Amino acid sequence: MNPEAPFNVYDPVAACNGILAGLVAITGCCHNTDVWACILIGGTGGAVYVFACKLEHKLRIDDPLEAS
Repeated sequence: MNPEAPFNVYDPVAACNGILAGLVAITGCCHNTDVWACILIGGTGGAVYVFACKLEHKLRIDDPLEAS
């Protein structure tokens, strides 16, 4: 996520990373989870990623891959 970008511009790299974070969040328990819970867990994982990236930028933590 580019901290200098205006809020109305979409970042496709951040969107892909958010999707990947959601998939990683649900992968461990997908074999015995209902569909509604899978959507909830994946969405929560993506939201945690977005807020963690914003927190990293606010704290000035240098993470070029945004993978921490």
